[in-house]
Amino acid sequence: MIKLILYLNLLIIFISAANVYSQDFEEDENETSETILQREQFINERRAGGPGKVLPKLAHEKAVLQKMKIPEDKNTNSITSTTSWVSVNPEGMWYEVTDDNYISGRTNGIAFHPSNPNIIYIAAAQGGVWKTIDGGISWTALTDNLGSISSGDIAIDPSNPNVLYYGTGELNYSGDSQYGDGVYKSTDAGLSWNKIVSASLVGAYIGKIVVDPVNSNNVYIAGREGIFKTTNGGVNFTNVLFINSSALVMSPVNPSVLYCANGSNQTTIYKTTNGGLNWNLSYSNSSGRRTQIAISPDNENYIYASIAASSGALLGVYRTTNGGDNWTLQSSSPNYMASQGWYDNAVTVIPGNPNGVIVGGLDVYSSTNGGVTLVKKSAWATSDPLQFSHADIHYLTYNGNVLYCCSDGGVYRSTNNGNSWSDLNAKISTLQFQSADYDPTDVQKLYGGCQDNNKQTSTNSGLVWIQRTTGDGGYTVVDPVNTNYIYGQYVNGSIQRSQNFGVSFTNITPSGSSGGLFYNPYEMAPGDHNTVVFGRANVYKTTSVQTASTSQGWTQIAATGTIGGNISAIGISFTNINKIYIGTSGGKLLVTTDNGANWSSQTGFGYVTDLVVDFANDDICYASLGGATPDKHVYKTTNGGVNWFSISGNLPDIGHNSIALRQTSPRMIFVGTDLGVFKSTNEGANWVSFNSGFPNVEVYDMKYKEGPQILLAATHGRGCFTFDVGSTVGISGSNNIPGKFHLSQNYPNPFNPVTRIKYELESPGFVTLKVYNALGSEVANLVDKRQSAGKYEISFDGKSLPSGVYFYRISSGEFSEVKSMMLIK
Repeated sequence: MIKLILYLNLLIIFISAANVYSQDFEEDENETSETILQREQFINERRAGGPGKVLPKLAHEKAVLQKMKIPEDKNTNSITSTTSWVSVNPEGMWYEVTDDNYISGRTNGIAFHPSNPNIIYIAAAQGGVWKTIDGGISWTALTDNLGSISSGDIAIDPSNPNVLYYGTGELNYSGDSQYGDGVYKSTDAGLSWNKIVSASLVGAYIGKIVVDPVNSNNVYIAGREGIFKTTNGGVNFTNVLFINSSALVMSPVNPSVLYCANGSNQTTIYKTTNGGLNWNLSYSNSSGRRTQIAISPDNENYIYASIAASSGALLGVYRTTNGGDNWTLQSSSPNYMASQGWYDNAVTVIPGNPNGVIVGGLDVYSSTNGGVTLVKKSAWATSDPLQFSHADIHYLTYNGNVLYCCSDGGVYRSTNNGNSWSDLNAKISTLQFQSADYDPTDVQKLYGGCQDNNKQTSTNSGLVWIQRTTGDGGYTVVDPVNTNYIYGQYVNGSIQRSQNFGVSFTNITPSGSSGGLFYNPYEMAPGDHNTVVFGRANVYKTTSVQTASTSQGWTQIAATGTIGGNISAIGISFTNINKIYIGTSGGKLLVTTDNGANWSSQTGFGYVTDLVVDFANDDICYASLGGATPDKHVYKTTNGGVNWFSISGNLPDIGHNSIALRQTSPRMIFVGTDLGVFKSTNEGANWVSFNSGFPNVEVYDMKYKEGPQILLAATHGRGCFTFDVGSTVGISGSNNIPGKFHLSQNYPNPFNPVTRIKYELESPGFVTLKVYNALGSEVANLVDKRQSAGKYEISFDGKSLPSGVYFYRISSGEFSEVKSMMLIK
């Protein structure tokens, strides 16, 4: 891995750059190697529970088992048990820079049906396995409910394309590379999965899976814990080589010949000629670090290695033409890795030309003379859609003569060796959100901050998201009164304001603020939309956020000496803007009741990830914590922070990243974790799994607003989801006559093939209820008649329709409402 001294030097450089951040926000906040390193530190600390802490080995796998024992929210006494979550990010995001592309989340692996080029599988960083049967026009998620949907690789049995192997745990050596739960196998083309080996044996990070095309009982897995082999289709696995590897290739002629390369420490390449029984060192270079390799499909003796130096820059493209006996440096420039080859590094060989090689880091480069000359073939910072392929490339491969590129922006395809590109991301929902929020006066308006895709907006309940800026996006807040004001964030100590519904932003970071985390929290007072508190290593406050700038409108209310660490969470009283709760990454909880004149503090907690204050009684506050320490996940105070006590109950021992509170009756607490969402209706004495229709993914942020009664969850790998709590509670009326018009979320959702739709009519009238496909074409007319006021339920059978997202709309007089649902077959 990167040496500590290098990291510190990069950190100093970046902080210096941050101190001269321009007041006028520009749309060029692009990810750098420095930000990747700092993002890694930020997520590692939060996930482990604080600075210097390490998440216990196999903590994720143990937490998955704990989650399985937690009851689901299906009790008949639960008012939320009859509905489910709905994706408000069901598709890819429109890329405004080129105005002709879609982008999705980081993708690490791809597998092709051996005889049908339209059937493709991909493995997304925290989005699981997706399948297309039409060449990428539409996609279906296959693994949302597995123990982990963090993806290392997906492989297909070339002898039986119904057999798939899915390696969980992303081996990209980045902090947000989530842990895996072992290896899964499907024998029905992805419809169902069985775990064939646990992470306790093969490790929590998988880099590559290779299936023997001659004897498909032989399967090889490369990961952080070594090279593993099964000779019986996954019944048993044996570690055949102890190496940290994300690179494994098999000879196209002799499946007993394989090569693997290390992913960290010095470069080592090993070769076996007897199916892994023995391995011999083929190449070693003490100056190299992560190494990716590729073998020519036309000449098994031609193997290429893309090697990163310890700095992360390109050490060189190396080649052997004699099966690994000798390796030759072909070129060491241009530096297509920048300084992050430890994170994004890929290579493949052009079919039909053993001297043709494609490499990738930030962009894609091609050579037709064995790697001696490299020509740039893509550009992440371009407005030309034909040249655009998203930055940070993790895997390159061919299917026939078609080149595929898997990157931080999804999947891209070229039919001419990279001379032009198209994307396959329009129907893939794998965006890695850091935060999101919605307009309480118009819940169709959504806003978010994403890794590598900065800020984005939607005006139609997430059917279309538009990327507004590039780079890494952080916390997101919508002004609930003047909803054209949106607040967003770029990394390393910033807060930015939009006055035009998130289209453009201006930096308003207080100039005196210093230190802090990769993402620094800020909070708008729930009772005063003019007040915002912003925290780094010190705390600033403004009561005029709509006009504040970097140089005016802010007041420091806590110095670094008072905080004694980095602020990671903020909570503000609804009735008293001078009463503020603060949490730090080092496990301290502080509170002031007099606008910072005095602070009291309590220590000994884990990383405080989020805070929420009770509206009616601001002595009541809840805190969520990172880390895997038992019974230290959610805390509560009832005396204004003098004492805090755990209400963790039966929650799994894994990171808890966010917390939200429904304060009207019936009262509910929601926590977003590394394993989905959990709910309590008895102040944390017991928790239920609140994940109907929700993937098993990290939840980084949640927002709940009492007016619309919508719970919004921002996930780090499967986009955003909403839960309409108002569809199950708070509907008034007498004599069974509803107090308002209302369309409920269908249940179950996703469904196959039948689902139920409930709706309520406040007054009689002519009612239509129709179903539309994603193109807007009507596919079903469920109701088309006059109905009396009352409550109704109708079934919808989608057996004649293909899998995908559908929309159902009800109209009665001036009332009209639309919701989405997902059919999965």
